[in-house]
Amino acid sequence: MLVQKTRVGARGWRRWLGRLLVALAACILVASLGCAGPEERGDRAMAMGDVDRALIYYERAITDGSRDPQLYFRAAEAAQSQGAFAKAERYYSQSLRYGGGTEVARALAKFYISTSNFSQAARVFQYLARHEEDIQPLYTNIGTALMYAGKYGDAESYLLLAHQMAPDEPVPYVNLGVLYDRYIRNYPRAVRFYECYVEMSEDAAQVRMVRTRLREIANEGPVDTSRVHLECGEEYQIYHPEHPSLAEIFDVDTDHIEADESPVMEDDEEVSRVFEVSGEDAGEEDEGEVTQVEPVIERHSIDGEELDEDKDVMEVARRLFEAGRYDEVVQWLEGRDVEDEQALKARQLLGRAYYRVGRFEDALPALEEVVEERPGPQVVEDLLRAYEQEGEGQKMESICERFSGWPDYEEALDPCH
Repeated sequence: MLVQKTRVGARGWRRWLGRLLVALAACILVASLGCAGPEERGDRAMAMGDVDRALIYYERAITDGSRDPQLYFRAAEAAQSQGAFAKAERYYSQSLRYGGGTEVARALAKFYISTSNFSQAARVFQYLARHEEDIQPLYTNIGTALMYAGKYGDAESYLLLAHQMAPDEPVPYVNLGVLYDRYIRNYPRAVRFYECYVEMSEDAAQVRMVRTRLREIANEGPVDTSRVHLECGEEYQIYHPEHPSLAEIFDVDTDHIEADESPVMEDDEEVSRVFEVSGEDAGEEDEGEVTQVEPVIERHSIDGEELDEDKDVMEVARRLFEAGRYDEVVQWLEGRDVEDEQALKARQLLGRAYYRVGRFEDALPALEEVVEERPGPQVVEDLLRAYEQEGEGQKMESICERFSGWPDYEEALDPCH
């Protein structure tokens, strides 16, 4: 068989070699793209806005055993954008565990606030306070988070500390004003802190809101702020009146008592008080016998007026509530039999008092009963906020839908937004 021999010219060889090089370059590029790890692919997907695919790649890298805190951080952000909040919380926490640091902690605190998990937000802010130099804003954030978590005493402590660290900083003033106004219901302190905020702040929009609230409080009646002792821009200390001497009250002569006659008591020693017994039987008790002292039941008095507790059960409860003495409302109404026509009103006061002392689980059945039978804006708002504290999202939605559009309920439905 004859085979025809051909020659390839120099130009043909160069053309063939060029095509080969182009093909090899394409192969190398494809191979390099194919070798990119799942974390890099996740970053590319995130950059293009494909959050779902980015999270798939990030989770693949996590499954492969990566402990890179930034990987978990990006996975948390992707999960949060996706609305997978439980997954986002887990990845934020794991990022912190693997050394994510303050950047991750700040993002986690912001995440908790956005999801209304204020107790956890306060814990993260407390973590940040141990690692950052400027802790005054963190104390403000801790106090504010605790306030919304229903821990009003702790909130007051942190917010007062934040104020005392920087008396010329206006933000703690408005936060303390809100705490005393909305939750503790100490209107004299609320008014003074609001007034200082209006005087010191440059935030025009916020100042207008505070001025509006001050007018509303003034319309409800005069508020005596003379005993608050707050000077704007100066460190505030809560005023505690001096305790009078009992010896002076009862006119007891103490001149004959020598200093060395006072008993020395150890810290862990059980101390008992000895009361002088008067009357015919004084001094006739057997040696070693302990006298049983009956407790003295303090009668309720408000504004110096002693109330007849047998006849004015609801009047006592109402006036204690209006005075902001919510613990006493709970003590007064718990387990007490109330006449049928006043039973629902008693449940309303008890439920609202439970909410204000942080007993949200106890508040819910009482508030639910009142809202079902005789709703009103104030009790609806308290029920919504109690649901919020207990994480009852579906029940909140039901109440929000039920009262949406009702006259006078706009402010009561604030928790719905």
